[in-house]
Amino acid sequence: MHLTMCEMVLYPEMYPSIKQIKMICDQYKTIKKYAMIIHDKDDGLKPHYHVMLHFGRSFNTEQLLTMFDGIKENQINKIKGRWSDALMYLTHSNALEKHLYDADDIISNFNLSDDITDDARKKQVDEQILAFANTDISINDFWIFLTERERLQYKKRIDLANEVRNMNIKLKGDREMQVYYIFGASGLGKTTFAKWYCREIKKWSFYVSGSSNDPLQDYFGQDCIILDDLRGDAFKFHDLLKMLDNHTNSAVKSRYVNKSIDCKAIIITSVKPLDELYSDEILQSDDYFQLLRRINKVVEFHKNGRISEYQIDLNNWYQVYKIIPKNSTDLPITLDELISYFGITKKIITTLADEIKAYRTNNRT
Repeated sequence: MHLTMCEMVLYPEMYPSIKQIKMICDQYKTIKKYAMIIHDKDDGLKPHYHVMLHFGRSFNTEQLLTMFDGIKENQINKIKGRWSDALMYLTHSNALEKHLYDADDIISNFNLSDDITDDARKKQVDEQILAFANTDISINDFWIFLTERERLQYKKRIDLANEVRNMNIKLKGDREMQVYYIFGASGLGKTTFAKWYCREIKKWSFYVSGSSNDPLQDYFGQDCIILDDLRGDAFKFHDLLKMLDNHTNSAVKSRYVNKSIDCKAIIITSVKPLDELYSDEILQSDDYFQLLRRINKVVEFHKNGRISEYQIDLNNWYQVYKIIPKNSTDLPITLDELISYFGITKKIITTLADEIKAYRTNNRT
């Protein structure tokens, strides 16, 4: 039988002292790690030794028959679970219905607590990779959980889990994604505001799109996608429609691997109003209304430092909020200004004002 770990069950009539077993283990370099204890207080069982062996590579256990005089094959058992579980069994700390032995009675050639901790961490990582693949946790939470070393150590498994995650996203169907459109001249702080909104208000991880050649090159599941400085040539019109549609989860084109969109929001920033983003031919088609239908909020940044927020219906844009004066040149606009000057005349969905007010309240307490 070839294996990397095994348990031997030995008896005092063969080895009166546990030190004899230790001396044999110390003789052979093929035994990389050993841990042993005598169980002499188990109900209904005669005293016996549990000896856990780790060889570090595939090992033919027939050699143990010559290394330990009088041992039989049925006294050698493969460790089927984790090494840490086998070590914990030495004290019965994972079998609480049995007598609990003192860890100080274990004889080993390594630090047991290190191996138990390391193995427990591996189990946690396994669980998190599975949860990530099944879309039970966000990419942000998963990435923060891993150490820098683990991100490299488990790269192949993470890549495979990401492929499975993308398939699960496609099969999941409908999304509940918000779409915001922020427009205004260059240099007014649209992107700064979008990042601040994600980080401070929503506590979202976010991805800012790259070059127009591949806007989603480094997107891999962040809570929010910021399509920064969107222009008509960055996405074909129908690709953008598909990306913003909550009723489809087909992959979006990316240079090397098509990406499945799994986010809570998409924030689009542009120097152009929506009605100038694409050609007149598209704007006059029925498809343009499909674009409007996908956008929840429109925010305009003015050159004089004012901000307007709009709500869209499929026939008209109506201005929901009064214009907000901005006295400071700092961005984003201050909380006091936003809260004081929003004049809500029609409320259909949760507004930026509501979210910012809640942020301010929570950060006071």
